[in-house]
Amino acid sequence: MLRHAVTDTASGVLGISMWGNWPYLAGSSVWNFVRARHGDANNREARLRAYSGVRQWLALDSSLDADLRVELQNDLR
Repeated sequence: MLRHAVTDTASGVLGISMWGNWPYLAGSSVWNFVRARHGDANNREARLRAYSGVRQWLALDSSLDADLRVELQNDLR
């Protein structure tokens, strides 16, 4: 929400657009690249779908070792 507020403030109040101001475009691109490389989720819905898929797989796969299953379930929390 903070990212959206900053972007809206920069474009709406200050009149700065990414395409009209190249330093703002460069800074925003670098920030997004660094944030993505350090594991921050760009798409939170995709991450939640992945977690639910792993939980479902753990619940349905009976061939997995019980200790490993418990450890994986604890890590998912």
